[in-house]
Amino acid sequence: MHGKKSNIANEAIQDIENLEDTMHYKKEKYFKKSHRHVRICPHPSSFDYQVYKDLKEVIICNDLDIVTIKRWDELEIDFNNQNIRYSKELNQNIIKVTNKHNYNEIKNDNVCIAIPYKGILQKTLIEDIQEYIKNYVFIQISRRLIQESDYIEEHDIKENNMKIAIQIILSYINKDIENNSWLDMNGWVKRYKEFDVDLNEIIIKNKGQ
Repeated sequence: MHGKKSNIANEAIQDIENLEDTMHYKKEKYFKKSHRHVRICPHPSSFDYQVYKDLKEVIICNDLDIVTIKRWDELEIDFNNQNIRYSKELNQNIIKVTNKHNYNEIKNDNVCIAIPYKGILQKTLIEDIQEYIKNYVFIQISRRLIQESDYIEEHDIKENNMKIAIQIILSYINKDIENNSWLDMNGWVKRYKEFDVDLNEIIIKNKGQ
């Protein structure tokens, strides 16, 4: 009985995720009608609003050394397919999936895959991917916090190598602490904790990289 209730709950969550996708797609179609001569159009600058919004998707690249810095909502829309967006930085399409079957169908292809953050699918992925997701989330939350600490667009992370991007962020935090510009170490740890990110764990795992 408990298992049956759990399945019903999981199906309900999946239905909600699919409904959100459908609503977003309708907004995109409306935008397409008002821009009939444009096939693909980027969203407004991330610094208008996207980087401050709650993270809804994580993007996993086939090459785990590579990361797409832009969030799903920052990528260019393909109006022919609501589940495909284009990353200018990586020069490739990002494919969105919401279930394990579709994920398994393309996980070995040379593509980046967007999945719902903290969704059912994420919980089923292997340890290496879970570690990748932790790093991806850290980078995305860092983009937000860095903009909050000193609102300069040029401070956004532009590096697509995962390890280098993390080192850039940690260097930024260290510089901020040394200069007493915004937060001390405890302050940074607390800010990250608000987003379920363990800054100390990230520092330890990337020490000496």
